[in-house]
Amino acid sequence: MAHMRTQIRQALVAALTGLPATGARVFVNSVYELRASDLPCLLVQTGDEPQIDAMVVAGTAQQRQHLVMVKAVAKQASGLQDALDQMLLEVEGALALSTLGGLVKRMELKAIATTDSAALDTPVGELTATWFVTYLTPTTNPDTHL
Repeated sequence: MAHMRTQIRQALVAALTGLPATGARVFVNSVYELRASDLPCLLVQTGDEPQIDAMVVAGTAQQRQHLVMVKAVAKQASGLQDALDQMLLEVEGALALSTLGGLVKRMELKAIATTDSAALDTPVGELTATWFVTYLTPTTNPDTHL
């Protein structure tokens, strides 16, 4: 079985695939240059786990808090911010109150950041939404959720 981080990332991709604005264009940890045919798209990334707490009796379980980011990327001549906001609306709707099939206990939207670039012939924009995800694992099995 895969580490819980991998399972969470895969569940996010499944939850976000098929949204009206992006369809099947949902990629994981993309470090490659995106092509025009990839846009608009969502990029799913898992980040740091800034807090891992021992819990239950004698530390037999861990409560992990994990950062996940969903980046919306679009390229268009006009209405770029509106397009990014629409993508965010769809992402937030898909993840609202989600436990990703029971893998996580809680997902809290913590930050939204945007960047735009007019360096190309058509403006490109990115909007990154960051969630703080809480999940539980047995101390000896980081591939199993509690």
